[in-house]
Amino acid sequence: MCGIESLVAIGTAILVLIVMPRLDVLTNLCIPGGICILSAALQIAFRLQSQSWMILYPICSLILVLTGYVLLVIDYYVRESSFVPGQVEGSYIYVGIAIFASLLVSLNWWENPFQASTSIQEMISQIDSFRDTVYVFTSLIRMALTLGVYFLYYCLIAETRIDWDAFTKASNGTVGIGLGLFFLQAFCSAACHWFGVVACKIHSMRFAFALPVSLTGPATLILGVILFLTQAESLAPTPETANLYTSVANVTIHSPFWPFCHELETLKDLNTTPVVILEISYSICKTSLNNPNSMWPFSMMALEGVCMWLGLVSCTYYVWKIKVQRIERTSQLFVRRLYESAFIDLSMLLNTKMKAIRSANKE
Repeated sequence: MCGIESLVAIGTAILVLIVMPRLDVLTNLCIPGGICILSAALQIAFRLQSQSWMILYPICSLILVLTGYVLLVIDYYVRESSFVPGQVEGSYIYVGIAIFASLLVSLNWWENPFQASTSIQEMISQIDSFRDTVYVFTSLIRMALTLGVYFLYYCLIAETRIDWDAFTKASNGTVGIGLGLFFLQAFCSAACHWFGVVACKIHSMRFAFALPVSLTGPATLILGVILFLTQAESLAPTPETANLYTSVANVTIHSPFWPFCHELETLKDLNTTPVVILEISYSICKTSLNNPNSMWPFSMMALEGVCMWLGLVSCTYYVWKIKVQRIERTSQLFVRRLYESAFIDLSMLLNTKMKAIRSANKE
C-alpha cells in the first residue's frame, strides 16, 4: 500500500508541479479526466456491475479516455506543425509525461473496485485494523516525495532554476495572490468534502452530490471562457496593431485572435494589467484558437474535453444509483478518509464506494 501511495504522490507532483505549468489552462482542465482509467479497467476486469449490460459503462469510459489521450497528442501535433505561437519546446515530451503521470494518479483509487469485489473483500478488510496508522505514514511519505520531486526538478533538471532571492523580493500583490489561492484551495477542498458527506447522509445523492460534482469541471471551463470573453476586451489591441498583423508576408491570418494574442506581448511589464486576466489570456493564446491558418483544430481540443468528461461520468455511473440509509456512516460512503485536493471533484466521485459493504455481524 505504501508503494502505491508513493507512486500516486510522484504522479501527482509531476502532473501538478512540472507538467501543468508548461501546458495551457484548457488542456489542464481536460487531462485530469483521464485519472479514472484504472478504475474503469478494474470494473471491467472484476465485473462489478449488478446487471451484465452495465459493463458497457466502464467499457465506454475506457474507450473515451483513450480517445481523449489520442486527441490530446494530435492537438499538440497540429499546434507544432501549424506554428501556433507560444508553444513550449519539446511539448510532446510534456504531453507524454502528463499521460504517464495521470496513469500513476489513477492508482489512488485502486481500493474501491477491490473492496467491491467479493472475492478479495476479506483480504482488503484486514487493512481496516491499522488504517489510521497507514494513513498517517503515507501522508508523511506523500509530503516528502512531493517536496523531493519539486526540488529535484527545479534545482537540478529544469533550465530555469529556482531563484531563491525572488521569494524575498516578491511584491505584496504576488504574495497576496499566492496566499489567496492557497487558502481558497484549502477551503474549497474541505467545504466540498464536508458538503459531499452531508448530501450523502441526507439521502440526496443525485441532485445534491452526483450532479454538482460531475458538473464542476464543465462549469469551471465555461466560467473561464466567459471571463476571458467579457474581461479580456480591456487588453484588446489598438486598430493600428490589428491592421498591422492581419496580413503577414502576403499570408492571410484566418484567426481573429491573432492580433489580440500578439498584442499581449506588449503588456508584460504593465502593472495596470489584471494579473489573472492576463495569465488566462496568455494561456488561451497558446491553444489552437490562435492558429494562424485555421481554427478547426480547436475542435479537437473541445472534443478531447468532452471525451474526458464523459469518460469520468460513465466510469462513476454507480454514484447515481447507489442506495444508502437515511443516516449513513462516512466510512460506509467513501473508501478513503483522505482526498486529493488537486482533483477534488474527481476524487469525490471515484472515492465513493461502489456498493455498501456489510459488516460481518450483519451477514
